[in-house]
Amino acid sequence: LRCVLIDASAPVRRRMPGYAGHLSRLAAREAAAARESGDELALALFDRGARWWCPPSAPDRLLERLANGDARIGPPESSARCDLAAGLELARDALLAPGRPPGSLLIVGDGTARGRDPEPLLAELATRGVELRFEALPEPSAPDARVHELRLPSRSESGAPLAARLAWSLDMGADGRQALGSDAQLRLVCDFRDA
Repeated sequence: LRCVLIDASAPVRRRMPGYAGHLSRLAAREAAAARESGDELALALFDRGARWWCPPSAPDRLLERLANGDARIGPPESSARCDLAAGLELARDALLAPGRPPGSLLIVGDGTARGRDPEPLLAELATRGVELRFEALPEPSAPDARVHELRLPSRSESGAPLAARLAWSLDMGADGRQALGSDAQLRLVCDFRDA
């Protein structure tokens, strides 16, 4: 079994406008390689959890799906969490199923995990003979804003002005300054709704 595990978390997806196209090409490449080697193929996505996009099957199934225009790899909405461990558990259950020889696992992402520690699962897979590979997604092509702190008063009086403090930064990525351009303007818009 050839298994591909893809980071579908929001921080990765929103910073890479060509995400779906890149993953479609990657999936087609892996399906062609699986067909050539006679292996089954599985493709799973992970963010706050993990799910099969294409469960273990003949690689032609995935190629058919891509040929029929079902090239949207990933959910329309995804979480900011990046639980690689959940993806590894899903892949482990398929890769180490009784009667199946250990296969290979390709992990595709930005190299970060914002969930449980994946190291014990990676060690287990390697120890049990699964070939592990990692492929980094291309550098982000769009900036990402990060909120570091939001301070609000512990209480306020009805009708009184509300003072808040927001500490944030803009992560530009490796080539962000060039991508944003020297004439770019940054605007922070706050929308307050009284509940």
